[in-house]
Amino acid sequence: MKKRPFIVIVAVCMLLMALYASAEENQVMLDVRELGVKFIGTSAQPEDYHGPGVVNMRCAHSSWDKNQEYLWLVSDWSRAPKEPASLYLGEYDMSKIKKIEFDYVTNSASSMEAFVSFTKDAEGTQKVASAKVTEVTGNLANPKHKEMEILDAGYTGPMYLYIDYDIRMFVGNFVLTIVETQELPETEEPQNPETLDGFTALVPAAVILMLLVLVKKREGYAL
Repeated sequence: MKKRPFIVIVAVCMLLMALYASAEENQVMLDVRELGVKFIGTSAQPEDYHGPGVVNMRCAHSSWDKNQEYLWLVSDWSRAPKEPASLYLGEYDMSKIKKIEFDYVTNSASSMEAFVSFTKDAEGTQKVASAKVTEVTGNLANPKHKEMEILDAGYTGPMYLYIDYDIRMFVGNFVLTIVETQELPETEEPQNPETLDGFTALVPAAVILMLLVLVKKREGYAL
């Protein structure tokens, strides 16, 4: 029973710290059509694979995907089998991105080595996050899931999706896990930053000391 006051102190302090700042994770799926990729099937013409910010890709569902769960990015394989593809994604702050995941399917082959990356440029020379794809799925079916390795967590600026093909491959369903830090809203006039930082650092210690004094008075505990 004598341990209960200490547990209460720890719980209260944790609650106060959680209220001061908390991190919330949200998952966002890239809408490639909103980014300018044309939704069109095999009737696509060469010009359908290009547009503002779009290089060598259209999007479509597979015929076997009856529930249309996968929206694939498809390159113009007939014109240039190994030509890479890129898509401008907008301005990104990588410090807020915890994870980048996607699905893919490939043609049949004995082996492969392709790369799916987030890059600083449309040419794919400066990778911010990347995944090496080496597992073949076969028949452009049987989707596999992949996660990129984040290489530059501090990058802020224009971002491109860059796909470097080895064999024919469809890529889609990009999901970003975004972390947002939420602070308590200001209710008073802003204070001097140096004073505020010092006050913030002293708050947890002051709370613990006050609670310990209360416990000592009520329970007869020694500090």
